[in-house]
Amino acid sequence: MSMSSMSVPSAISSARYVNLVTFRKDGTGVPTPLWAVESDGTLLIWTNKDTWKVKRLRNNPKVTVTPCDVRGLINDEAVEVEGTAVLIEDAAGLKDLRKAMQGKYGWQFFLTDRFGALFRLGKRPHAGIAVTFPAP
Repeated sequence: MSMSSMSVPSAISSARYVNLVTFRKDGTGVPTPLWAVESDGTLLIWTNKDTWKVKRLRNNPKVTVTPCDVRGLINDEAVEVEGTAVLIEDAAGLKDLRKAMQGKYGWQFFLTDRFGALFRLGKRPHAGIAVTFPAP
């Protein structure tokens, strides 16, 4: 899979929040508003590895992504884009993802990450989601 043939649509890469829709086994979409950052033509998302969206992605890697606000509300003009998600669970990949999120979200991500680690006694049960989109 060549990164040069893929890109993140600008409306999605510039959005503060994106609505990630993952799909249940019966095909029902489940939307979740999340922080996301573009890195090398891939949309990266930070989440906990024990979430339902991660479990759904293990069964079906197809997703849709739409810019949204913090509550997941989507503007009428927003474009929904289909993509394919891959989970990032290795330490090196998570380290790179953490650095990218810190770069975009600054102190907010820093505090979220650190307080999450405090409440979990230093453990960080995180996973990343890497979404690629077909070439336009």
